[in-house]
Amino acid sequence: MDQHKVDIDEIADVWFVIDHFHKIKGLAHTMLTFEFKDGQFITFSFETRREVGERYHPWKGLWRAYELYLLVATEKDALHLRTNARNHKVHLFRVQTPPGKEKALFNALCDRLNSLSENPEWYHTFGKTCTTAIVDQVNLITPGRIPRMWRTLLPGHSARAAWKLKLIEDWGGYEATLQASRIDERARKWDGKEEYSEFIRAHLPPK
Repeated sequence: MDQHKVDIDEIADVWFVIDHFHKIKGLAHTMLTFEFKDGQFITFSFETRREVGERYHPWKGLWRAYELYLLVATEKDALHLRTNARNHKVHLFRVQTPPGKEKALFNALCDRLNSLSENPEWYHTFGKTCTTAIVDQVNLITPGRIPRMWRTLLPGHSARAAWKLKLIEDWGGYEATLQASRIDERARKWDGKEEYSEFIRAHLPPK
């Protein structure tokens, strides 16, 4: 297992990822990536723990079929599988964080990782998902920052909620932001010569 050492004082940006893996628009997977000034990109992804060969189904997720766990990986390992192997539609948004909050969020996610390791919890299709888990961590460090709303229960619609709440950068209105944030088409042109995370961001608006 590869080990990576990071300095949380060197966080350059936080990114919100939406992976549209299902034909139903509301179903998607969300993640957070932390970009560091030394060029590292570390992704946190709340996932369902499944048996070998078992596929995710939202109906099963209502009945304690899956445990919730937090995956930590390089962004390339987390996203390349989705953009290039599975050909999913993937969006990448730069998060707007007040000074110091990015460090608090990183630490909160690490604490959550340890908590789930020691005290496993059940995933729930609406009550405890990839997105609601992120919402809980954000509200932990800034109480009430993200109110409960239906768009946080359906991750495929979470981009609009994030945009309305000014959690992500506005790149010329919602539709323009959504269009600019798509990275899967560019990712499929990656030939391995450049650093993956930098390559998929080359077309995104500057900070």
